[in-house]
Amino acid sequence: MLKGRVKKITGINRKKKALIDQYSKNGSIVEQAFEQIQDSSGISNVEEIVTTFIKAEEQNYSLYNYVNLLGQETDALEDNNNFLDGQLEQYKGLARMNENEKLGTIKHLKEKRQEIFDDIAQSHEESENI
Repeated sequence: MLKGRVKKITGINRKKKALIDQYSKNGSIVEQAFEQIQDSSGISNVEEIVTTFIKAEEQNYSLYNYVNLLGQETDALEDNNNFLDGQLEQYKGLARMNENEKLGTIKHLKEKRQEIFDDIAQSHEESENI
């Protein structure tokens, strides 16, 4: 019975040792990362590095929000531009339609003019016949 307990406790201790080894490994990776940051930035104080990082993250977040805002404004301007392009095409169509109407009116007036000339000529013939 004691041997069973010893085996169980030994197994638990092995798991704890593996976990502690993993934590140690992760800790050394973090230390190496801070050393690299210290070497490249010239900042030796860890708290100063963390503060600088937080400020940079805040600035990045602000820039990200600003870029998103600009993107939304750009989308709104593009939508407005598309709307205005549609209205411009509509007005161009109206202008063309008005030009067609003008041409139709001119043609109609020329036909009326010819009818009047024909009526005048007929009236002259009737006058001469009388």
